[in-house]
Amino acid sequence: MFDPLFRSLGGAPAEPPEERLEEKQEELLSAVQEGQKKGVVDEREREMIESVLEFRGTTAGEIMTPRTDIITIKADAQLSEVIEIIVTEGHSRYPVYENSIDNIIGMLYAKDLLSDLNNPHNSHGIRHRLRQPFFVPKNKTLRDLLGCFQNQKIHIAVVLDEYGGTAGVVTIEDILEELVGEIIDEYEPPEPEPLLRINERTIEVDARYEIDKLNYECRLNLPEDEDYESVGGFVVGKLGHIPPAGFTFAHQNLQITILDAGPRKIKRLRIVIASSEENKPDNEQNDRP
Repeated sequence: MFDPLFRSLGGAPAEPPEERLEEKQEELLSAVQEGQKKGVVDEREREMIESVLEFRGTTAGEIMTPRTDIITIKADAQLSEVIEIIVTEGHSRYPVYENSIDNIIGMLYAKDLLSDLNNPHNSHGIRHRLRQPFFVPKNKTLRDLLGCFQNQKIHIAVVLDEYGGTAGVVTIEDILEELVGEIIDEYEPPEPEPLLRINERTIEVDARYEIDKLNYECRLNLPEDEDYESVGGFVVGKLGHIPPAGFTFAHQNLQITILDAGPRKIKRLRIVIASSEENKPDNEQNDRP
């Protein structure tokens, strides 16, 4: 039953036309869901099969790490600076740019610096250690990208926007996580849930969380605007600046506190919903016997 699906993922031409393949995928999904109801397929297996089916149409732009979250290194950085970044961030590969992040000139692999560790104050810099960067458009499918990674024996690519600028980066780990779920890096601290409910009136949320999704899931009424889509975008739009961590402000019946922020963006915030008693005017609250 799965042979045609995996042949298509591997790049072999599918026997039926595209429309027939989509129909088969729908049939397979229905069969999997029915199998889960009967106990033949467990939830983890169902999620895996659904991921494989969706993998066919997913693009690099959908799973990339956006440019605002990329840890980059300047081409003229001193070796001691680079070592400090590597130790602090804990990644194994870094895009290196010259003048602007839109001008990525190479990839630096942390392991390529091992021979330089005995002399962190050398004057050679890092240019001689750079590897050729690999660029892909945002609409490149993961199936094609995985083939490129395998053929060229690389693990990371720079994703370009429609103007040729840097939109983000995508790694082979990102692709695998689309298929098998999150892969925990032993050097990577666990990230908090994008949306965490502390209690019935308090939530913590990633600043990148979409406002319409948050409004629906938490029954809020944050304003939506064409100028922004995320919770962080709403905060910056309302305040007119990027607030520091610890900053608190009120919006209608909400108290919003910035939990984590950098010089260029908000990362995480807490929203406390005022109780009905707290929302009453002072004279109403004071009228209680």
